Order: sequence, then structure tokens, then C-alpha cells
Amino acid sequence: MYIWSVKFLKNIECSELFEICTDIVFLFLFFGIFCALYRIYDRFSKASAKYILTGSTCLAVNATLLGLHMYSDCDRGYIVSGSLLFGIYFCYTMVEICTFMIRVS
Repeated sequence: MYIWSVKFLKNIECSELFEICTDIVFLFLFFGIFCALYRIYDRFSKASAKYILTGSTCLAVNATLLGLHMYSDCDRGYIVSGSLLFGIYFCYTMVEICTFMIRVS
């Protein structure tokens, strides 16, 4: 028994536009990692909720794109790079949450 959305997602074709949009989104997400590395280098000096929101938004965008690629017939390289990005952003967001909780309390 499938949920309607899963049945719908199984029919995603890998068009050239879909691949280009995925490449652009992954490019912005990789750029976000370099901004996160700057925060790590700066030792998370300023704790703010905006950093948690930024990490969570990137995590949600990555998870959505990864879910779309799981049900498409595109190259599996997108799933591998999306999984790596998901892991990195998950760890980064958890560190930001913990840093915020420690500094605020």
C-alpha cells in the first residue's frame, strides 16, 4: 500500500532542466558549507538563532532535493553528493543548536 505522493514520485523523469536546477541548488549548498567553515574557524563566536535557521533551511532544501532524486531515473551521483551534504548540514545544524543553547542559558 503506497501513499499517493510516493506513487506520484515514482514517475519523475530525468530531464535536462531538472539536472541543471539540481546542479545550481547543490552549488549553493556547497557554497554554504564554506560559509559554515568560516563559522567553525571563528569558533562560533556569536550565537544567534539565524545560524540555526540557515542550517535548518539548507538541510530541508537538501532533504527535499534528495527525496526527489531517490524517485527519479537520474544518475545516482546526485544521491551520493546529496547524502554527503545532508550529513554535513545535519552535523552543522546540531552544533549550532547546541552552541546556541549553551551560550543563551
